Amino acid sequence: MIEPDDFGLPGVRTFAHVGDPTPAPDHSVFWNHWYHAVTGELPSIRRRAVEDPSDATATHEFDSSGGVRIGGRLVLPPKGVKVRAGLVVVHGTSPRACEVEDARWRRVADKGVMVFAIRLRGFPGSQRETGDLRTPDRIGAGWIGRGLDAQTHEEWIVPHAVADVFHACRVLRNWIIGRRGDGVDAEPEPTDHPLVFLYGESLGGGLAVMAAAQLAGRLPRAHFIDRLGLGLPSLGDWPWRLRRPASGTGADIEKVLTHHAARREELVHRIRLCDAVVHAVKVRRPTLAKLAAKDDIVPAPTAAAVFNAIDADPARKWRFLVPYGHIDGGITNARRHALFERCMVDFFEPDRRPIELMEAWEPVLHEGDRAPGEDTRVEDKAGDLFGGASYDDEEATLVKAYQAAGRTLDALPYTDDFERLCGQAGADDRRAVLHTLQRLRKAGKLPRLGRAPDHPPKIDAAHELLLGRLVEEHAGSMGQRDRLPYTEAFDRVLERFNAETGSALSPHDLWRLIARLAK
Repeated sequence: MIEPDDFGLPGVRTFAHVGDPTPAPDHSVFWNHWYHAVTGELPSIRRRAVEDPSDATATHEFDSSGGVRIGGRLVLPPKGVKVRAGLVVVHGTSPRACEVEDARWRRVADKGVMVFAIRLRGFPGSQRETGDLRTPDRIGAGWIGRGLDAQTHEEWIVPHAVADVFHACRVLRNWIIGRRGDGVDAEPEPTDHPLVFLYGESLGGGLAVMAAAQLAGRLPRAHFIDRLGLGLPSLGDWPWRLRRPASGTGADIEKVLTHHAARREELVHRIRLCDAVVHAVKVRRPTLAKLAAKDDIVPAPTAAAVFNAIDADPARKWRFLVPYGHIDGGITNARRHALFERCMVDFFEPDRRPIELMEAWEPVLHEGDRAPGEDTRVEDKAGDLFGGASYDDEEATLVKAYQAAGRTLDALPYTDDFERLCGQAGADDRRAVLHTLQRLRKAGKLPRLGRAPDHPPKIDAAHELLLGRLVEEHAGSMGQRDRLPYTEAFDRVLERFNAETGSALSPHDLWRLIARLAK
């Protein structure tokens, strides 16, 4: 059963929610000016020669608006497989290091799709010209608030981020058809119609919709983006969202509006320039979207409103429903998210039409935890495998993967072993996986694996006190530390600890320290 969302709407009303498509008064003037400025630039993809210290795992880059170098990770088809399509991937507010994109997109690349997972300006991998723009500014607003209160629209970061996505799609298409670009160790298949796909997650989902709208019908082809994938898209239906409790990027927006109360109306008009619902009416391409019934970061009705505003034929729009979005919803919810990843792999198959590919997925778009045609039988029961403990099927799969990883639980987060564990368990929500393992440990059902394979770094007493204070500030107490990993709160603890101590701890090292302090 799908519960009501955080604003009291029942599931059916959440998914049917329609946003206000009315554009801001100067919408056309602003975006026409933006379009002519952006299309006057001729970016090309190239291998990164000088690494960006914020993320050395970004392999390629291109020049975006304002001369900002946008980095990213290129995931290529296997040797001997020609490139038949390109896929641009846009992240959310807390992207991991670029190198993790290899495992996530390998199955798509194996089908002949060149995947370019970019990092937006100001995020790790794209900070050489901008610095870190995620750190809260003087009024406490994060990335999305940068330039919102400036005197001109052009200084707000969001239209520039739309340009980052817009250019990424252009450079990928140009490389496929043999125009511009170097340092790509692959060969495109000759074609008169290069396929360009686009996927955006959370913040990146809203930006992907805006970029797709700007690419639609204004270039020589009738369309530019052939398929659009969205995961819990944000930045939509601002009139509805701003009337309700602030969360996620909305909380940062509200900080700016509160600080400039006298300019609130002016700034709200500015925000409406980048409302994904307004832009979505120009997007008419096959679309697959993951939507949640409940979400404490992106209000679920606003994500649904973005999807509902897309003007594709109803037979070429697919909703993939999950119970919880940016929420730790347990292993069952995590499996729905993982199933969406598998659905996406099929959706981006370049050799078949989306309507054919999605036919098999129709029965599980709204519920279920197994892919089409997957055997639903359980070959063996977990109670006979792990010393007599009783597990459900999901727990059994996870415990097997945990044993294969060979790391104790406190030493797992933010390691390659944990990434492999999640892959083996068929779960992409790392926070939910870790939560389930912690719950099994508390219940005495997690196998013992001996000593941890590494040790936390040594810090002095003053730094220990600082770390304890930061954990209590962001988690509530040291006893609630387990809720921190794979959240924005953990990222803030890491940033503040490193900044205040002059350290350069990795996320794994910081978690090992927190786990040790709690004992």
